[in-house]
Amino acid sequence: MHYADIDFANIGKAAIEAFYAKSGIIKDLVIGDTTVSGKLVGVTIIGDLIEGGTVKADKLVIQGTDGLYYKLNTDGMKTTAEQTEYNSLNGSIITAKTITAEKCNIHDLVAFDATIGGFTITDDAIYSGVKNNINTSIHGTYIDKNGQVAFGDSESYLKYYKDSKGKWKLEIVADNIRFSSSDKTIAEEVNDIKSDVGNAIASVYAEYYLSTSTTSATGGSWSTEAPQWVDSKYMWSRTVITYNNGNIDYSPNQNGVCIAGAKGTTGLQGYSLVAHVTRENNTENWWNVYGEVGHTEIWDNTASIRNNCRVGDIFAVVGTASDTGNSHIAYYRSDTASGDLHGVCISHIVTPRGAKGEKGDTGKGVKSTEITYQSSTSGTTIPTGTWNTSIPSVVAGSFLWTRTIITYSDNTKSTSYSVGQMGKTGADGKGVKSTSIMYQAGSSGTSAPTDTWVESVPATSALKPFLWTKTVITYTDNTRSTSYSVGSTPDSIQIGGRNLFLETGVEYCNNQYDVAQYKPANEPLKPGEVYTITLCVTPAKDNIRISPYVSGGYVVITSMGFEGTGKQIVSSTFMMPKYYSGRTPNDNVGYSYITLYRFPNDGTVIGNTTIHWMKIEKGNKATDWTPAPEDIELKFTETNTRLTRAETSISNNSNEISLKASTESLTELANKANATDKALSDAQILIQKNMDAIATLTSRDFKVEFTTITNQIAKVNGDLTAYKNEVGNWMRFDADGNLVLGATRVPGQDAYELKLKKNRISFMLNDNEVAYISSNQLYILNAVVVMNFRVGYIEWVTRGNGNTGLVPRYKGV
Repeated sequence: MHYADIDFANIGKAAIEAFYAKSGIIKDLVIGDTTVSGKLVGVTIIGDLIEGGTVKADKLVIQGTDGLYYKLNTDGMKTTAEQTEYNSLNGSIITAKTITAEKCNIHDLVAFDATIGGFTITDDAIYSGVKNNINTSIHGTYIDKNGQVAFGDSESYLKYYKDSKGKWKLEIVADNIRFSSSDKTIAEEVNDIKSDVGNAIASVYAEYYLSTSTTSATGGSWSTEAPQWVDSKYMWSRTVITYNNGNIDYSPNQNGVCIAGAKGTTGLQGYSLVAHVTRENNTENWWNVYGEVGHTEIWDNTASIRNNCRVGDIFAVVGTASDTGNSHIAYYRSDTASGDLHGVCISHIVTPRGAKGEKGDTGKGVKSTEITYQSSTSGTTIPTGTWNTSIPSVVAGSFLWTRTIITYSDNTKSTSYSVGQMGKTGADGKGVKSTSIMYQAGSSGTSAPTDTWVESVPATSALKPFLWTKTVITYTDNTRSTSYSVGSTPDSIQIGGRNLFLETGVEYCNNQYDVAQYKPANEPLKPGEVYTITLCVTPAKDNIRISPYVSGGYVVITSMGFEGTGKQIVSSTFMMPKYYSGRTPNDNVGYSYITLYRFPNDGTVIGNTTIHWMKIEKGNKATDWTPAPEDIELKFTETNTRLTRAETSISNNSNEISLKASTESLTELANKANATDKALSDAQILIQKNMDAIATLTSRDFKVEFTTITNQIAKVNGDLTAYKNEVGNWMRFDADGNLVLGATRVPGQDAYELKLKKNRISFMLNDNEVAYISSNQLYILNAVVVMNFRVGYIEWVTRGNGNTGLVPRYKGV
């Protein structure tokens, strides 16, 4: 037996009325505040008094005062015989225990303390049998005028009643209860709910086991806290799941699983993204082929991909399809470690171009603007007076308000306000008591000099080209203010004129990232010195700038932009920065070379860039191009050699003329004379071509005389001897014929040397090879990158927080 104690205090009267109407016991039941009305179906009324306007029955028998029973007519419409006072009743009140009649027409019936069909009717209730109150446990039916209803007995019943606290409740006790069309009873539904609640997870936690075996959890115990690692033992784990019904389950099983073991051997080298290639001018069909998984591709060393890729290295090819606008990223894995790069596509990500947005609403234009003014004593509350188009006078401390009304093309308006305060009269000013002006020459145009200030203007010089003026004003309250001004004189204009690099007139024309490289004539550029670089250049299409670098491409010294692609001269004045640590001219003379790089370097610049000439000179003024004096000296050396050959030719021809005059024809002698004359003419032309350059070398007085040239040759020979001795300290050949570069070894000191072989360049430390170049690849046994390490567009940098990481560098960087 299942019981349900349900409080239905909020069940409405309509529900009760529907309930009884469907039961068939009471028809047309209406429950009022104090009355219950309806029709009893198939019941018998027993009682001494029936009152009512109408009593309707199929058969009605009435007992008279004389003890006779009178049967009324059956249909209430007509009589079977003439009605008399003996066979009929007529009156407003009929009181009798029994009325028998063929017909009974009664307008009102009041029957209390009567029994009808086994139901007893009282003033307060209708009930069956002896079930005379709501709490009676005897089987039957009870209904009272307060709306309380009870059906059944103590074991199975339905009871709607008011409890002692005035709360209405509905109690239903039955083996099965159904309130819907489902096949399940309430008991079955409740059982299902209990089952679901019981199967719900109450808790989940992990347990750990430190085992001596990799195949089973042995030698320890399960614990909710992970134990400390112990060598030669193995960590096991399982998940414990507890349900609301008390059941316990384990995942993956009760025995658990081994999740960690003893330390294994070192794994293979991992690989990550090492390069980034941009492709912007290809169609969607090209990308479909290029990005097909399994597609193989070959790149040469101009594809901006690192040459020394290892097998397994990953690089990304990114771009946007030129015809669809879709974005593509194709990932390739290298399958070669030398020569041209071979790779296979392992992934292709396509991001479709977004749909074109809807056209926006037509914008509004400004039709007119009206600006008016008004003064006010408040700076927060908008004044309410009259606004004027002219600015009114405002007393000190008051506020001037400005109102701006903008009328738009759709005749809507916007109004804005601004406010400003008229300043109050300030404190009395201070007068100037005296002024002192002093001068001093200085070497800096930014920092005031610290030597003695003088009243007269001093002369400036190349070492101190800046004239500083110090003005000290003493006010009437004896306070002082000091100000400085600085200017430069013509002495501060630094004009170098001398080209500091060799062979700058040689024209370079190519499509390489590093377009040209130049070697210093004498000494490297000095950090902190001011220089000016000038280029005559014809840039390629989309080549927007060019930058000179030193330290093997590690340090940029300036940058020059182009205007169009025509032949042009660009110039830039710069202060020479410091060389990169470990890559200074003292480390390697090649780090002093100037290399010109063109930008952007993203594959978009494919044409040739031409460098017609380059000049770097001291100072901040650019001058016309001239070759370095060392280039001119080389020209004179070549000229001297040709003149010497010409003298030798003259001497030889003279001897031959003397010896062979008798046998040679005049024609042959004329040819030899012509050859001699041509050699002298070539020498003269070569000297004439360099006259302008010679004229700029004011520190020398070149005289084109054979005796002077001979003296110079002697000097050059002496210089060559000294140079040979100096070179011998840094260059030599070993027993195998390899060229060795490096200082002469000193016992007890490390020897750093560069050994040049036919097919290999070796970097040596005390006869040990620490790095080498072979087959277009550089191999380094150990390397330490102090600051940045960059491959293509991926750079390993030190961040602001001290950590390091990979950073992609895109176009033009």
